[in-house]
Amino acid sequence: MKYIVASVLILTIVLAEDLCKRHTDGENVYCLCVYQNLSSVPDVCAENTTVLDIRGNRFRTLYNRSFTGLPYLRKLIISHSYVERIEVLAFYNLLDLASLDLSHNVIRSDSLPNGVFQSLLQLKRLDLRYNAFAEYPDRQLSDLVGLEILSLNGINGKKFGKGFSKLINLEQFRLQPCNYEMLHNDTFKNLRRLPITYFPLSCKIRKVETGAFSPLQHLTSISIYQNRFIRISDLLPSFVAFRGHNMSSILLNKNNFYYGKHFDTLSERDGALLGNICTRKISLESNSLIEIRLGFLHGMKYRNCIETLMLRGNSINRHQEYIFELNLLSNLKYVDLSSQNPYSFIGKKSLQNNFIGTPSGFTIKLPSTLKFINYSNIITKNTKFPPKVKVVGGYNVEVLDLANAHYISCNTTIWGFANLKNFNFSGSDCSLLSPTFFRYFKRLDHLTFQNVKLYHPLRIYGQFENLLHGLVHLEYIDFSHNNLEFSVSKFLVHQRHSLKKLILDTNDFTDIPIKVSDFRKMIHLDLRNNKIEYIQNHMMADIDKSVSSGYNLTIFLSGNPLKCNCDTLDFIEWLFRTNVKLDADRNYSCVDTDGLAQTTKMAYSKLRETKLNCMSTTYLTISIILSSSVVIFVIMASWFCKYRIALKYWYYNIRWKYRLFKDINTRTNFTYDVFIGYHHTDQKFVSDKVVAFLEKEKGLKLCLHQRDFLAGLYIADNIISAIKDSRKVLFIMTNNYLKSKWGKFEFDMARMQMFQENLEPLIIILLEDIPPSDMPSDLIDIWGRITCIEADDIVRESTQAFSGHQFWEKLYLAVKP
Repeated sequence: MKYIVASVLILTIVLAEDLCKRHTDGENVYCLCVYQNLSSVPDVCAENTTVLDIRGNRFRTLYNRSFTGLPYLRKLIISHSYVERIEVLAFYNLLDLASLDLSHNVIRSDSLPNGVFQSLLQLKRLDLRYNAFAEYPDRQLSDLVGLEILSLNGINGKKFGKGFSKLINLEQFRLQPCNYEMLHNDTFKNLRRLPITYFPLSCKIRKVETGAFSPLQHLTSISIYQNRFIRISDLLPSFVAFRGHNMSSILLNKNNFYYGKHFDTLSERDGALLGNICTRKISLESNSLIEIRLGFLHGMKYRNCIETLMLRGNSINRHQEYIFELNLLSNLKYVDLSSQNPYSFIGKKSLQNNFIGTPSGFTIKLPSTLKFINYSNIITKNTKFPPKVKVVGGYNVEVLDLANAHYISCNTTIWGFANLKNFNFSGSDCSLLSPTFFRYFKRLDHLTFQNVKLYHPLRIYGQFENLLHGLVHLEYIDFSHNNLEFSVSKFLVHQRHSLKKLILDTNDFTDIPIKVSDFRKMIHLDLRNNKIEYIQNHMMADIDKSVSSGYNLTIFLSGNPLKCNCDTLDFIEWLFRTNVKLDADRNYSCVDTDGLAQTTKMAYSKLRETKLNCMSTTYLTISIILSSSVVIFVIMASWFCKYRIALKYWYYNIRWKYRLFKDINTRTNFTYDVFIGYHHTDQKFVSDKVVAFLEKEKGLKLCLHQRDFLAGLYIADNIISAIKDSRKVLFIMTNNYLKSKWGKFEFDMARMQMFQENLEPLIIILLEDIPPSDMPSDLIDIWGRITCIEADDIVRESTQAFSGHQFWEKLYLAVKP
């Protein structure tokens, strides 16, 4: 029998050694024996252990001197271990213990004998949450004079006994779970002298008497949350106890949510009660508020203390007038009015949400200190902006979140956010979008414009090409879920030197919609869930060029209907050879030639085999095409030989009819007889000789650019109009004219007019000796249809035109009607 007991003991020790893990991090020595179904405290931990974690076992009782072999223990965790009884000397010799966790057990008040904590002189933190207390163990706790943090069950209807008054160093007190339904004036009476700064209450509170919080004069933060049966307006009168106090925060969140059957309204009186406390942060999230009446903020005495105001998750209609009082909070930096659902409590009533402001405009004044505005996720109907929105005092706002506010129009211009950096306007209907929507957001660096039907306005490129004009600081753009299918590079011209992340997922792109090398700072391009089957060769080359230039780019392609067939072999190979970073480890789903699903890794692994098969198919296709072409050519040649006489007759007959038609429709109503094209350095020759001879002596009407071109029209338009309105065209050809940009344009337009409208030959005066090698090829090609008159020295050097000279007679014969 002795041998059996000894064997069991040895086996237990061996098993315990295996079940406990020991390690050190340099500051603490750990012994971890968690969830091992142990029935007694293991004695295998090293003597110098400082942290012992034995949670998740089945101890039932903690016996005297259970930890005597661990004199250096500083932290002890015995939670979730079915402890229901603790002997008086259980913690004997733990003189350095600073933290003790006994939560989630079945300890009762009578399970703790008086003096059980007496030896824990250094204990700073005690956790007794989720036990079976029917009474507060205040006499047992009274020995812990150095305790700073206490967590304990909140027992409904029970007052805190005199033993709590001994906890003269207690700073944080947590009740969990807390079952209080009513807080009386004397509930916290014996906590009066304690330096408690933090005392959160998440209970079942239905009512709080006016003086209930009077003993808690040292609180630096009020946190009363998840008390589903009490309205904020019913709770605020008890805050009279904190009148004139300075606090970091007042957190009143998720109260009054009893199955959505109650609602609450805050008035000027409630603002006065809340505003009698100087606090930096006020949070009234998810309290079933349906109205904040005008005067609520005005009634706050210490409204200038407020830096953060949280009203998210209520049911406040966006048109309430308290918004126009926000400028009274002169130090406000952060305001959250998001996630409002005004339809939760209106029953059959309807809300009119046609406009923000008036149809002509909307002006709102904000505190100049404001930096963050969250006005997102507003449940509304048929609300739209007026054409102009003016914000006064918003020049320091950096973040504006209007996501999912469900506006039905974006046809507006917003003034007043000169330093806005982050703008989210997702989830509205921007089919009607003003081209000046972003015009005054010059400092914007983060734009989120998801799911706004952006496809409709952007397809009208001429009107929206400058949509992001001047936004040269934009680093992040999210245009996802917008059904875009065309290149967006033309809209991002001003972001080429700033853009780092471009999100275009869930659109209709069939290829990369930007030229990547234009965006030198881009590191993130998201094209997931589009309609890309493969990337074209020129785009792959552009991406590789960018990466070789030092770009650190990642492209996301998951969710596209990629193809891995003969037409996309270059793309499959590129996926695994490019240096650009790709998502999904480059392994995407794709469809092969037979319509079967596989992955790009599989396609790449058999790339050589696929190439050979594709080459065979290609050669077969080419052979079939060539054979078919030869057969068709032979048939057509035979047919041509057989019917050659009939075809000749058809050709000459059609040509005759065409010439007859041209003769009938020949123009006779020209504005000018001759258009003269020349270089400005030859103006004296033109005005003194050509104009004097043809216009003054011969009576022809000439068109000269310095005299007859219309002011206000583009030069190109004037040239084309002059050529079309002139019966003939005369060019004064010199070396300067051949080098002139506008001279070349005049010549090209005249040449096209000559061919298209079957005009008479062009006329050229060679005023200088120009060798054929210096002539433009376009001029040499049509030389046979040009009338060329060469000027001799007499013509060039004389001061006037001589009617009898052969040159001038030739010129007149060439240009006369």
